[in-house]
Amino acid sequence: MVGPGSLEEGASVAVKNGVNARLVACAIVIFMILTAMFVIGKTVNVRQEPVAGVQMSLPDQILGWHGYLAKVSQVERDILGEDTEFARKIYLSPDGKLGFFLSIVLSGKDRTSIHPPEMCLRGQGWQLQPTTDIVTVRISEPKPYVLDVMKLEAYIPGNLKTGGGKPQKLLYLYWFVGKDLVTPFKNTMTYRESWDRIAYGKSHRWAYVTLAAIVQPGDETSTLRLMRIFLESAVPMFQTFVPEKQ
Repeated sequence: MVGPGSLEEGASVAVKNGVNARLVACAIVIFMILTAMFVIGKTVNVRQEPVAGVQMSLPDQILGWHGYLAKVSQVERDILGEDTEFARKIYLSPDGKLGFFLSIVLSGKDRTSIHPPEMCLRGQGWQLQPTTDIVTVRISEPKPYVLDVMKLEAYIPGNLKTGGGKPQKLLYLYWFVGKDLVTPFKNTMTYRESWDRIAYGKSHRWAYVTLAAIVQPGDETSTLRLMRIFLESAVPMFQTFVPEKQ
């Protein structure tokens, strides 16, 4: 005989199974929608919007740091879209003891120009730390706002070619800039890009901005502080899109 307790347990299981089934169904629908957006966003014919949220020229000097042109490798040009644009310089501190690598990669019609930074860093031999952080930079011009950038840390244990050498550590800040959006998240950029293609039939030019520095062990905090100060002055010189939020 089945008692009340068994009936209650059976009903409870049935309810839970029903809820679980609905959750699974919702998850499948969401997955299919996102997959469709991604595929269509990559394949549908769209018109290229010429306006970007950055200008592709970097100043010769920022806060007394002198900038020197940094070469774009042929490998990068071969892998990325042929209409990809680059602006990059290495800035040396006034005492010559520290260098910052500032880079802007601007996509064209080919969306492979903008890719996860982890891909390039691993390809160059860097081992990534497991965590990332959002770093805030307070921009004052042309009006005050807070710029959120992603921070990665990576290291090379030693010289990979000889098996020796001193370890190196990298501080890597990056964010993405569109015509009317700035975000530190690659997924946000990809979603917006796919939505614009599907809903409006247009493709905006996205910029992937990087500021990187090789630091000595123990100098991470002071170097990050200098990088934030550097960006406070540098960003208004090349980023033309200014978000509304402050």
